[in-house]
Amino acid sequence: MTRILLVGAFGQRNPGDEALLEAFLLALHGFEVTVASSDPVLTSSQHGVRAVRSTAAATGRALLDADALVYGGGTIFKALDAATGRPPRALLRNALLLARAARALGRPVAMVGAGAAPLPDRASMVLAGQLARAADLLVLRDDESATILAAAGAPVPLRVGADPVWTLLDEPPQPTARGDDLLVALSTYAVGGARCAADLADVLAVAVRSVPDLGKIRLQPWQTGQRGCDDFDLARLVAARLTDLGSRVVVEVPPPSVRVARDGMRSAGMVLSMRMHGLVAAGAAGSPVVALAHEPKLGALARRLGQEAVPGDATGEQIAAAAQRARAGGGVSPGAVRAEIAAAAATMRLLRMLLTGGEESAGVDGLSLQPAGVLR
Repeated sequence: MTRILLVGAFGQRNPGDEALLEAFLLALHGFEVTVASSDPVLTSSQHGVRAVRSTAAATGRALLDADALVYGGGTIFKALDAATGRPPRALLRNALLLARAARALGRPVAMVGAGAAPLPDRASMVLAGQLARAADLLVLRDDESATILAAAGAPVPLRVGADPVWTLLDEPPQPTARGDDLLVALSTYAVGGARCAADLADVLAVAVRSVPDLGKIRLQPWQTGQRGCDDFDLARLVAARLTDLGSRVVVEVPPPSVRVARDGMRSAGMVLSMRMHGLVAAGAAGSPVVALAHEPKLGALARRLGQEAVPGDATGEQIAAAAQRARAGGGVSPGAVRAEIAAAAATMRLLRMLLTGGEESAGVDGLSLQPAGVLR
């Protein structure tokens, strides 16, 4: 049995990242998988898989026993925010060191459903380009990531599929009568630059007050336990600015899974998402949605789903205007969701083709090549 070392942002109590892990474990059925996790005990108990701590020493030892290295989605190609307390290029360096170690051991390296964020300096671009070149298989989740990596010196054209979490979901059901609730999928990662959590709460409160005929305001944290202000803290800050709305404002518990998040969004009149996988859940629910695109991945997915997106520094009035356009335009179409599911499935088939040495080679086409025009 082929042994796989799967690395990613796992064990951090983020339902989106845990959905990525579930998607990869399903795709890798028949393989012996070891997961690098921030909390190996939690990962083992939740997913029934062998897990090691995601330190350089532990993953290095696990790599010696593995036959292949797989990076399990997420924004791998990025500089870290100062709020993480880590050096900005630590993720790129560590990922590159692990990939080079795998190549030196003769292990294939796959980066699947990966994303890229704008790279702030030349050193980050060089590391990102080197990391891309270290992969035997690289499939990105959106065109925007391909453009960023092409500028960083990655070999082009680049394969573009879709986020692997789509393989866990079905297309939206037939349209049903929607309520008038607004569900806000929160993220403190939207707090960047000069904007602090209190400022973001002010903006969101203005947005809520500027959208007419809303029912409940459902504030949904996605990740807790972050250092400093976490999603629950942000939800409470927003709720404190809307106390005059009384019981219409509800602070929800984090969804235990993307499927549960999707089911809860089906009854919402619309969704405002600061979370990538909150946007995936809204799409699978068929809900009208606005992405607060504090990272390119949110704007990219909103574009693919035919929905509204506003920049991360948008004002409350701009968010409200986008919300009204989204509500008037209707929800995400089943066709758009089918396209994402198909691209994600093709991505995972390509991964299995690599890991089986070509034994599973049927139906691996259908992915686009970006940037467009490089073959002309």
